[in-house]
Formats: sequence, structure tokens, C-alpha cells
Amino acid sequence: MIRSMTGFASVSREGHGARLSVTAKSVNHRFLDTQVKASQALAPIDSRLRALVQAVVTRGRVELSIGLEHTAPPPREVVLDEALLEQVAAAIDAVRAKGVVTGTLSASDALRIPQVIDIRPKVEAGGAGLAPELADLAIATLGDALAALVVMRETEGRFLQTDLDARLATIEALVGELESLARSGQQSLADRLRERLADLPQDLVGDPTALAQEVEVLGAEVLAHHADQAHRPEARRGDAEAGGDDGDAQLVAHALVDDGAEARALIRENVAALGLGGTSRIFRRDATKLGAAHPVEPFSLVFLDPPYGQGLAEKALASARDGGWLTPDALIVVEEMTGSFKAPDGFEEIERRTYDDTELVFLRTS
Repeated sequence: MIRSMTGFASVSREGHGARLSVTAKSVNHRFLDTQVKASQALAPIDSRLRALVQAVVTRGRVELSIGLEHTAPPPREVVLDEALLEQVAAAIDAVRAKGVVTGTLSASDALRIPQVIDIRPKVEAGGAGLAPELADLAIATLGDALAALVVMRETEGRFLQTDLDARLATIEALVGELESLARSGQQSLADRLRERLADLPQDLVGDPTALAQEVEVLGAEVLAHHADQAHRPEARRGDAEAGGDDGDAQLVAHALVDDGAEARALIRENVAALGLGGTSRIFRRDATKLGAAHPVEPFSLVFLDPPYGQGLAEKALASARDGGWLTPDALIVVEEMTGSFKAPDGFEEIERRTYDDTELVFLRTS
């Protein structure tokens, strides 16, 4: 059973002409740390009070406030200083013999003499200064307060146990859901990998390094996709309504194409910096030989920035058009050397903007 280290209790008891009040408060602490604030009259039993706390509580910072209030006059005793009185009587006898004073020393005279009679609280046998019955009352009251403190800590512990059980149940449910997604993702990964390999350009099919890179990219996409599903229940519902794997076509929102290793490394760094790893895909291909886009859905916005003056932009657009990479109303932006670009069939030029030897050409699919 879990027992909280946080608790509070307040108990008062009366008896033997006194009222004992104990307030106990505990908070978290690695070990047992007892702080006692008690009436000075209880100082003789301080060690007994602390020993009782150690017997009941094992951990936590425990703060005790113990008060003692007398509800009836405490026992008193009258002490007569006989030696002082004898000295006073001898002095009076001496002056009487000289005829300075007359008469004898009476009881009323003795009461008026300073420091001869003292009325004070009665000190118990042994000199402890605290009646045994009051000490027992203090110990019993502290015991009741500690018992109430333990009850509250156990009650708080039950609440914590209930909360932890609920959280563990939630974690177990999520783990089960992730396991289910992992099992379903294995088959999805195998199917998509076969499709990806079938769509690779012929010049890459025999290249083990290229195949390994394609598998790595696909695996990252699948993991990102299922992580997104695990965090967004509505995404899982959307995939189910779309008919299972057909929803995977929406996975690639950004496609970046380059056959240069250094360029692709820079692209990966930028994609990671923008946090777009789950929706972006980097293709290791010649942009003029893209091949079929399936199962990736076509794109509505395309940017081309080829080496200037080599006619590569026209070839890349034709490849994208023939491979089904473009939507019917796609917007294309080409950066080329001024006056060198000519739109291929299937594209309508909208505007040209010239900046010295560079121009931006805006086109639409037609």
C-alpha cells in the first residue's frame, strides 16, 4: 500500500488539571526529520516524545507543536526559611536587651519579613518538574495525534494509488495501441517497399547503396506517419474512412529531387530544421527522368532551379508531366538564365520577371 508523506492532525486532551494540545504536520523528506516545538514545562520528556515519533513514522519531515495549559491551580508548597527567621529573632532579642524595642516576635511579624516565607509550585520527587500524570497525558495525546496523522497519510496514499493506477492503465492502453499499429505497419511497409522498388529508375535498380537509401527514407516516412497517428486519433479515423492504405498517398506533402549526394545532405538538414521530416520526401533521382509518381499524389506547386542554359528545366517539366507528378492546375516557377527558357508542350506561360541575367518564369499546366 502506498502511504503519502503529506498529512496533518490536531488533537487535544484534558486531565489532571491541564489541557494538552498537539498539532502534527508532515511533508516529503528523504529520511525522518522531526521538529518539536513544545512548552518549556515538557522539556523533561522531550526524548520520550521524539522516541514515540520514531516508533510510528519512518519517513518525512514531521513538525510537532505541543502546548500545555493548566485548567486548575497547580499544587503549591510553602517553604519557611528557618535559618533566616532565627537570625532575625536573634537580632531583635539583641536590640530588646538594649531597651531599643519591646515585646516579642509574633507570627504576623514573621509573615511581613521579606524572603522568610516562599509559596511556589510543588516540585515532584526526583526533581523532574513535571507531574507523572501530566507526562503520561502528553505521551497519550501525542500518540493519538500521530495515529490520526498516519490515517490521513494512508488516505492520501489511496488517492495516489488510484491516480497511478489510472495513469498506468492509460499507458498500457497506449502501448497496446502502438503494438497494434506496429503490426499493421509491418505489412504496409512491405507493400509500399515493393511498390517503391518497382518504381525506381532502371539506373538505380542495380545500385545497392541507392536501394539502401530508398529503404531508409521509406522507413523514416512510415515511422513518422504512425507516430503522427498515435498522437492524433482523428488521423487514424481519417485513414480508416479513406479506406486503409489509400490514405498513405497523402503522406508526402513536399517532394525534393536531386541526384547529388552533397545537395541531398543539405536538403535533409533543412527539412529537419523545419520539422518537416514526416511530410517530406527526398528523391535520389535525375529530375529529367523522374518516372511514375504513384503512389505519391501529384503536386500543385513546383519550383525548378537547374544549372543555367542547359535546357534541363524543359526536360524536367516534361518528365514531371509524363510521370503524373503535377495536378491539372499546378503552378510552376522556373529560375533560368534570361531568355533561355521555353515552355514545353502542356504548359502555359503566365509571366516573366527579369533580374539582370536571371529570370523567373511562372507557368500553369494546360
